[in-house]
Amino acid sequence: MDKNRLLSLLGQEHSDRLRVFDVIPSTNTYLKENARSLPEGTAVLASGQTSGKGRLGRYFHSPAGKGVYLSMLLRPLLPPDRLGAVTAGAAVAVCDAVENACGTRPGIKWVNDLIMGGRKVCGILAEGTFADGRMTDIVLGAGVNVLDTPEDFTEGLSSTATSILMETGLETDLSALASQMILAFDRLRHDLPGSEGRYLELYRRDSVLLGKEVVFTRGGASYSGIASRIDDDFALVVETGGGPVRLTTGEVSVRPAQAL
Repeated sequence: MDKNRLLSLLGQEHSDRLRVFDVIPSTNTYLKENARSLPEGTAVLASGQTSGKGRLGRYFHSPAGKGVYLSMLLRPLLPPDRLGAVTAGAAVAVCDAVENACGTRPGIKWVNDLIMGGRKVCGILAEGTFADGRMTDIVLGAGVNVLDTPEDFTEGLSSTATSILMETGLETDLSALASQMILAFDRLRHDLPGSEGRYLELYRRDSVLLGKEVVFTRGGASYSGIASRIDDDFALVVETGGGPVRLTTGEVSVRPAQAL
C-alpha cells in the first residue's frame, strides 16, 4: 500500500501517526515493541505479514497484496478487565469500515471473528500491556481477507476462511478499506470509555451466534447449548442443560454446532 495514497484518503493530519510497510513479521508485534516511543493513535499497515498473530497464539494467514493488516496503538482509561470491550468494539468498527468501503456488512462471531457467507473474513486481536494494576497500552490489530481466492488458502483454511472478493465478486481497493478501518479505529479510541453502550447495541445486532446452538470448550471439556444473549460486559451467555453459562473473553473457544 502506498502511504501517499492513504494520506490522500485520510488527510495529512494522520502523517505523523501512520507507518506503512511492504512485509513485516506482525503489525501487532511492531507496535508492542515500539509502543513507548510512539504517540497514541499510531497506525501500522503492512501489505503482508510473515508471522501474523491470531487469538490464543494462533497464526493469522496474511499473504502479501491480498488483505488489509492493520494495528493501532490505544491508551484508553480503562481497567484491565475491560480489554474484552475493546475487542468487541473493534469488531463493530471493522464491520462499519467494510460496509463503508464495500457496501456489505459482515456478521460477528463472538468474540473476535467477522463472518461472511458462514466463513471467517477477518480476525481481531487486542493485546494489553499492564502496570500497577492498570492498562498502559492496547495494541489493537485486525486482518481482513480482501482479494484472496480459494487457491490462496491452505487446505486447513479452505473450509473455514473466505474473502470479500470470494463473497461479493468485488475487487475492493485495499487503500480505501484500510483508510476506513483507520478512521473507525480512531473513532473507537476517542469513544472509549463512555460509549460502550452504543457499541454493545451494534455488537448484539451483528451477532451471528445468538439463538443458535454452539459448542464451547472449558477446562479441556466440551459443552453445548443455545447462545441466548450477550451481557453488558460483552460476555456470551449460553443456556445449557445444567443452566446458563457465562463465557468471558480469552476463557474459551466457541464454534457453531452446525455451519452458520
